[in-house]
Amino acid sequence: MSRRKESLMRRKQIEAVATYLATGNVAQTAAMEGVSTKTNQAWKKKDWWEERKHELLTQDQMELNSRMKKLVDKALTVVADRLENGEFQYDQKNGQLVRVPVKLRDAHKVSSEMIDKQQLLISLAEKRKEVKTQEQLSDRLAQLADAFASFASGKTVKVIDGCIKDITPIDSIEFNMRQINPEFDKVE
Repeated sequence: MSRRKESLMRRKQIEAVATYLATGNVAQTAAMEGVSTKTNQAWKKKDWWEERKHELLTQDQMELNSRMKKLVDKALTVVADRLENGEFQYDQKNGQLVRVPVKLRDAHKVSSEMIDKQQLLISLAEKRKEVKTQEQLSDRLAQLADAFASFASGKTVKVIDGCIKDITPIDSIEFNMRQINPEFDKVE
């Protein structure tokens, strides 16, 4: 398939996945994208469908995170300004807006909620780290289980940097030792 055709096919697939994510309906997606329903259903069963879906969802999540970060930054700027300079209040005598100090309960509420959210984020990060550590431990235990199984079945295991690199039957090692040292059987 030519590069141009391949590029057009990939673009069509991404559009189909995006439309499906928006509508949630294969038939409607097929109608909107100008592809037969059977083709769309067949595409949905392919491995690349999930890959494209994951790519689009990840991209959407990154865009949403970026927008949320901008909003949070603006909100924090406003909160900091109000805490430092006070809130706006209309002065009826002068007919102007003036700044008055923030009430203690409002300042307390803001600081309490900020601390709570910060602690929540820290605990979520620790849980993610713990899950990753548990996954690494599970992988290591699986490697050890394989090593013990091969050892029990009469094979030797060569582990380099924590990874199993070579499994050799014990008989061949004894044969090799006899070639190196004819007195091998006599060595205790």
